[in-house]
Amino acid sequence: MKPTKRSFITVKKGRVLWIATVLSLTLGSHTFADSPRIESNKNPAYAISSSDYHNVVTSSEGKVWYWGNVADRDTVVTQGEYGPEYKLKERDNKPEVMNNLEGIAAVSAQYGNGDVILKKDGTVWSWGRKLNDITGKSEFPAPQKIEGLNHITKISTDYLNAALDQDGTVWVWFPYPYTNNVTRIENIQKAKDISVGHGKLHILKSDGTVWEWSGYTNDRQNESYQAVQMKELTHVTALSSGHSDHYFVIKKDGTVWGWGNNGFGSLGLKGIDTVTKPSLIKDLQQVSSITTNDWTTVIVKKDGTAWILGAKIESESPVWNTTPEQIEGLQKVSAVTLGYNHALAVTMDGKLFAWGQNQAGQLGDATFKKSATPLPVKLQ
Repeated sequence: MKPTKRSFITVKKGRVLWIATVLSLTLGSHTFADSPRIESNKNPAYAISSSDYHNVVTSSEGKVWYWGNVADRDTVVTQGEYGPEYKLKERDNKPEVMNNLEGIAAVSAQYGNGDVILKKDGTVWSWGRKLNDITGKSEFPAPQKIEGLNHITKISTDYLNAALDQDGTVWVWFPYPYTNNVTRIENIQKAKDISVGHGKLHILKSDGTVWEWSGYTNDRQNESYQAVQMKELTHVTALSSGHSDHYFVIKKDGTVWGWGNNGFGSLGLKGIDTVTKPSLIKDLQQVSSITTNDWTTVIVKKDGTAWILGAKIESESPVWNTTPEQIEGLQKVSAVTLGYNHALAVTMDGKLFAWGQNQAGQLGDATFKKSATPLPVKLQ
């Protein structure tokens, strides 16, 4: 069954959170991960990744910053249905340098703070924030190497994790509570890109074809490692990234095609909830990259502007667009990543901006106030 992990957060006075973490083995509608992949007009100074309520930024020198959803346990409040519920006190959640990390190429943020690291030597490591059971403090233990991955050029994480080898093979493994044993997608060679979303892996091959592999069948872990070609898609040059069950590709001719869940108009199509086959998205043109979360799509265009489809992440009640709306205050954008209800962008000159909800400090400004306008993020 597909693992579902969610953190329910309510903000109280004095910047105190009441958090109950839930882990179940049911098919969930929410995923909290984003790939560190950057499809950009120009390589930025930072690789960015967001998931759930936190962000990870990696510089080209391998320096890593982390912020959002970092809190320390105060007292046990009650024994809940899924275990103890704690009263937690937030830290200020300004970006914090991770001094125990070296040689990092990128970090892929994953739901539940369980992130995955790609090092510059091509190895892959599991890592993330943990709450010390004894001290009650949030800690960042040393990364643990995932064996069998040694020449990796890209990682993508979600309910399913995937890695692209330098020789064009693709490897997959499942996150907690499954083991980290990696398995090769048997019929894939000459892959050039990968993207995982909602338990599905999409693979772009060097010939422009797209292949799909589902990590779960009938709510159980898939034991067959044969990808299936999506014959409707040819001459593809780029995949969307994100943690949703709606997907996009960009073709060589510049057209954008999408399929999957169109809830809140996140595919940019009107009057239809689910799109079963890739369909032309006529309103999306001159697109450089696309990233998604469950209900939202953010598009970066070749002119460096950013546009949004679907639910607006700063809104607590459903507000959405079925036609692209430009995000004001952002220019020269290189890449965007989406968390559960916030966004992080990096510009071509290496500036960072965040906007959306801020109940766990995910905007990095220590105010815990939401913002519809992108705010600058200051790294230490």
